[in-house]
Amino acid sequence: MLCATYIHIGSIGTRTERAIHRRGLCRWEEFERNAPRIDSFRRRRILEALPRSLEARRRGDLAYFARRLPVAEHWRILADFERIAAFLDIETSDARPGPDALTVVGLFDGRCCSQFVAGRDMEALPHVMERSRILVTYNGARFDLPLLRACGLPFAPGVVHVDLMHLCHRLGIKGGLKGAERRLGIRRPPEVAGMDGYQAVLLWRRHLNGDRRALPRLLLYNRCDTVNLMTLWRLLLPRLVRDAFGVPCDGV
Repeated sequence: MLCATYIHIGSIGTRTERAIHRRGLCRWEEFERNAPRIDSFRRRRILEALPRSLEARRRGDLAYFARRLPVAEHWRILADFERIAAFLDIETSDARPGPDALTVVGLFDGRCCSQFVAGRDMEALPHVMERSRILVTYNGARFDLPLLRACGLPFAPGVVHVDLMHLCHRLGIKGGLKGAERRLGIRRPPEVAGMDGYQAVLLWRRHLNGDRRALPRLLLYNRCDTVNLMTLWRLLLPRLVRDAFGVPCDGV
């Protein structure tokens, strides 16, 4: 995906990027071999920048691209570096949570879903969070990340954050995470199908009151929230590519 991106280069906007893609030059290497007859200034800027971009991608220098891309386009970084991303979702003890309201944090790396529970092993979360170079959430910019910061949980320096809610809205998919899942055909186990965040709050309260069935159900709900983020992301990606470039690009 990054090898098809040009808007991180100074003076190159989305119109120029789309024009390059319409010429079939979907990858940087193709541009270098067959530089199109576009504005000579922009052509020179691209040719000068591509070696640095290729090297930054080879090194896995996420900060290079994060500094140069608009935040709304950081999904392009995720597309290339999903293998080092953590899909994150949190649960709280209150519908309007404060710093002490964190109950469950789920992290999914594409292979394993790790869950941290207040009063059990939440103190292990900071060590895991520090290893995360890309965080993927749904509405995390307004909810999950501010609450984690308020709880004193650190993020890696220069961590890239991709909020799938904004990408869904860009594509006309609204209705919250559960609504997006329904639109795209993502199903949940019957035990938690139809549950929402407020019901998760109630499950935590039942857990504190000694209901042994409440915490396993809450953890299943959180696991679905967390793991389904990756499924949602992968369903969004081809739509985002078409929306960004206006044409499909093989191999992107």
